[in-house]
Amino acid sequence: MLQKLLVRMFGAMAAIGLLGTLVAYSICGKIDGDYVGFRSVFSSDLSTPDDPSTAQPEMDGIRTKVLAGGCAGILIGLGLPAGFRARKR
Repeated sequence: MLQKLLVRMFGAMAAIGLLGTLVAYSICGKIDGDYVGFRSVFSSDLSTPDDPSTAQPEMDGIRTKVLAGGCAGILIGLGLPAGFRARKR
């Protein structure tokens, strides 16, 4: 029973964390109306291969917002299975 809850919890955390990351990227991943490459957002390289003229502080801001969206999704996914279980009883 506990094992089943843990599997649900980790599955929800992964799925909703990924969804949160993608939603945050779709909202915050633009510079001048164009999307920055997803690989550029998460690369450890300081230069952006898609557009070398992109300023680094803008990339840092996008990276922070996208990661914050993913973390928020993970936290929501952490509470969902427990909330559904409490409601069933």
